[in-house]
Amino acid sequence: MFRKLANLFGQSSQRARPNIRLAAFGKHPGWLDHMEEIGLETDRLIQLRRMLYSEGINRNIDSGAWRDLTPEQSVAEFKHAFVWKVGPDTIVGRLWSSTDGRGRSLYPMVLAAQCENLSFAQSVFVVMPRLVLLEKQIKSTPEAKDVKRLLSSAQHDFTHSIPADGSTDSTSTIATALARLAECEQLGPDHEGLMRILYQVETDMADMQRTKKVESRTSTMQMVRAHQIRVPRCTERITDSVLLWNDFLNEELAPSIPMLMLIPLDHDWIDLVLGDPTSSHIYALKVSTGKNPLASDIPYSIPDEFKAKVQQRIEEARHALSTKA
Repeated sequence: MFRKLANLFGQSSQRARPNIRLAAFGKHPGWLDHMEEIGLETDRLIQLRRMLYSEGINRNIDSGAWRDLTPEQSVAEFKHAFVWKVGPDTIVGRLWSSTDGRGRSLYPMVLAAQCENLSFAQSVFVVMPRLVLLEKQIKSTPEAKDVKRLLSSAQHDFTHSIPADGSTDSTSTIATALARLAECEQLGPDHEGLMRILYQVETDMADMQRTKKVESRTSTMQMVRAHQIRVPRCTERITDSVLLWNDFLNEELAPSIPMLMLIPLDHDWIDLVLGDPTSSHIYALKVSTGKNPLASDIPYSIPDEFKAKVQQRIEEARHALSTKA
C-alpha cells in the first residue's frame, strides 16, 4: 500500500513533458498557389491562421490598404517574428516574403509553433531561436517534398529535444521591468517616452487594467475589444525585448487579456495588440513609423500628477532591481 502511495505521489509531482505543435501555411514555390496547410491540428493554430492570414493579411491585400501606402509609410517586405499569448497557450512564429510556383509574391509564408507545458519565457527563449534555422532551411529549397521533410524532422526534434526545465538566461521579471525600461535610451531623456506609453496604456486600455474586473476567457475566445500600441524594442536581442514588454504588460493589465506581438526584424519597434486582433491590427505588419509612430514619440499632454506617480513607480522598481542584484 505504501509503495502504491509513493508511486502515485511520485507520478503526480513529475513535470508534464513539453509539447510543441509545429504548423506552416501561406506561399512557397513548391506549390502553385497557397501551400498545403501542414500541422493545423489544434483549434488554436486554426484560429491563428484565420486571424493572421485569412482575416488579417488577406483582407489588407484584397482591400488595397497596403498598396495605398507611400514608400515612406510602408515596410518593404514581410520579415517578422511574432508571439501570440492567449489563455494558457503561447504560439511563437516567423513570417517572410515568399512566392508561389507561379512567381506571385503578395502573400508570405508563415511558420508557427504552439507551445504546451512551457512557460512564456521558455517558449520564447527555447523555441523561437530554433524557428530561425528552420526558416533558413525552408527558404533554401523550391521543392514541396523538401519542405514537408524539414517540417517533419523539426517536429520530431521539438518532440524529443526540448528541455523539460526550460531554463532561460533572462534577468527580466515583472517586478523590475519598469526599472529596465526606465534605462532604455530609445525612450528618451527624463523617462518621457515611458511616461507617454504608460499614459496611453492607462487612458486607452482602462477596461483592461489589473485593477478592473476582467472576466476569465474561455476556449471560445470571448471578444475583447483590441487596442494596439507601438513601442521601441529597447534591447538588442528580440527574445529579451519580447520578455521585457510581456513583463511590463503583466504588471499593467489583467492576466486574462490576450497579447499579440508583431516584430519586424529589420526595424527597431514591436507592435503590441492587446485583445482579439482584427485585420486593422494586422495592418501594422507593413506600416512604418512614417504612418504609425511609436507611442513614445506621440506628444501627449500629460498631467503633472500622472508624471509624479510614474516617477515614484520607477524609483520603487529601481529599488526592487537593486535589491534583487
